[in-house]
Amino acid sequence: MKALKYFAAGAMLAMCSVANAQDITSDLATLESVVKANKDNPAAYKANLKTLDKLYKKDPAALTKISKLFYQYDDTLNCRAYAEKAITFIEKKKVTLCEPYIILGDLHYIAGDPGTAAGWYERAKLNDPKNAKAYEKVAGVYRKANPKAAVDNLKELETIDPSYPANAVAAGFYYDAAIAGQKTWGRTLEYFQKEDINKFREEDYPRYVYVLYLYNKYEKAIEVADLGLAKTPDDVTCWRYKMYSQVMKAQTDSKSDVEALFNGAVESSKKMFAAEKYQEYADDYRMLGEAYVGLKNYADAETAINKSLALNADQPGLLKSLGDIEFSKGNFEKGAELYQNYFDKYDKVDLTDYYALTQKYDEKIKATEDEAAKKPLQKAEDAVFATMNEKFPGKLLVYIYYKRAQLNDALDETGASSAPFYEKLIEAAQAEDAVKHQGTIASTARKLAAYYKKVNNTEKAAYYTELGK
Repeated sequence: MKALKYFAAGAMLAMCSVANAQDITSDLATLESVVKANKDNPAAYKANLKTLDKLYKKDPAALTKISKLFYQYDDTLNCRAYAEKAITFIEKKKVTLCEPYIILGDLHYIAGDPGTAAGWYERAKLNDPKNAKAYEKVAGVYRKANPKAAVDNLKELETIDPSYPANAVAAGFYYDAAIAGQKTWGRTLEYFQKEDINKFREEDYPRYVYVLYLYNKYEKAIEVADLGLAKTPDDVTCWRYKMYSQVMKAQTDSKSDVEALFNGAVESSKKMFAAEKYQEYADDYRMLGEAYVGLKNYADAETAINKSLALNADQPGLLKSLGDIEFSKGNFEKGAELYQNYFDKYDKVDLTDYYALTQKYDEKIKATEDEAAKKPLQKAEDAVFATMNEKFPGKLLVYIYYKRAQLNDALDETGASSAPFYEKLIEAAQAEDAVKHQGTIASTARKLAAYYKKVNNTEKAAYYTELGK
């Protein structure tokens, strides 16, 4: 029964071929159906191949298509055999068709023999000196071991065909290497910058936009994204890093139209979310949240940030963002709580994060009229400064000790709590720059002299009286 089935398939193949001997498409489709159904049994399509050999033995393009079919189904033996048959005819009749050489090169490259692969790719170049694929294959072999040779190969094609984007292709090689973990982002940017953007291929735009974003070149990233989107309006990567760049430019460039950039980021996000190939990423909603915060649209900002956290809970920094939103809404206690949660969950909190929280306490204390209600706020702010002393030793000492002394003055009218901090303030000021802080040192010393006279510590009173002169 099986033999009859295969005979019928072969007969059908022969009938189709007689009807259209110059077009292998239908014959190839029939062959593929048999190969697909018998991946582990090459004998099953032996008859089919015998028929095809008779029909297309003088057609190297058809033989190449058969080879490619076997390449697709991992039949290395037949893939190589048909590529070699094509090459025999190509060299006998001096036909220009480099693809069979590339196929053989690919087989050797996959087998871990790049040297032999390069030889076949070079033969492909000789067969068709204007075929970009052959040059790219040679460059691909060399790009790790000899990057210069790889680029030189691409440049060689550019001299033959000035429209060929040699620098962009080289940038693509370095881009792939960087994605794989090699430190080649700088080279990627370098080669993209060298290329005439009018020669860019479709895939170059999103890659270049991403690298520009990585290097904080936000304005250029937006510009290149727009060029890419003019050609491919649904490109997710271009929309994503245009949006990110709009947010970052608004946050870092004081001369920019901040509101326009944040509004632009929101619009870019809508286009990105609507793109057919869009896949959700937590960072997309995080950056959208930043844009809404910039627009003081705190309701939508919260929604976006919470969506980001739902996609990736391991983002302690977003607790700080939510805290900022609560502060902006006037919910001081909730904002301070979220900041503290951020501090507790993130080991690498920056000194500026703690400083930002103390600024919020300063604002709240200043706005609180009831002196009794100020006390717990002052105590809590002092605790933040104490943590800053502990986590960042030697940093901002003059400022921190000044603030702690002031806070402890407010908490303890006797001066006993603040005196040690005033002493540390003088020490820090002297160590940092005694000339620069001369006024602070003198005024603080006089304050300490008065305190120590009051508590009958004559030795310290005399020392600080002299220092305060």
